[in-house]
Amino acid sequence: MTQQPSRPPGRPEKAGMREKILAVASHLLSTEGSQALSMRRITKEAGCSTMVLYSHFGGKEGVIEALFLEGFERLHEAVLSIEPAANPRQQILNLCRTYRQVAHTYPTHYAIMFLNAVPEFRPSDESRKRAKASMEPLLAAVTHWLEVSGRSEDPEILAMQIWAASHGHVALELTRFMPEEIDQEEIFLNMIDRMLK
Repeated sequence: MTQQPSRPPGRPEKAGMREKILAVASHLLSTEGSQALSMRRITKEAGCSTMVLYSHFGGKEGVIEALFLEGFERLHEAVLSIEPAANPRQQILNLCRTYRQVAHTYPTHYAIMFLNAVPEFRPSDESRKRAKASMEPLLAAVTHWLEVSGRSEDPEILAMQIWAASHGHVALELTRFMPEEIDQEEIFLNMIDRMLK
């Protein structure tokens, strides 16, 4: 499920310039690191002027914030597309599995979202609010599971614990601290399942 670094795109038509700039920035970050994300380098690779970049994003910070939001939008779309499971416990596992799959499919976005890939970047309060919306399906599933199981735990705390555990495991995978010879998805799901016992 790992996303391969995209090839530097060719010069686009104006209608797709916003998407082109984001694709270029994502490629530069994944292949060369955050030091490559200068205005000059992004516009050179995208084949546009600095003025065009400013008109779409307001500057480099806006490009990074757009990638941050794009990552959460992809995560939100993925979890909303999950078919309801027969029981809430399985729904939680399915949501966590999807979270992991999205991280592996879009590792550069995930690194901006959660791994401080661009150290100087700080998302706006509005972007943080929109990002948190992607976790609402997990909270709903945890709340339902607690109701069905008759447990009195705080659903927000348990949902945050599950998210934190999921993130920690995924981060170890993406940074290659997890042994490659083991079934990483099986271990991941077993970890979540044990949290529901």
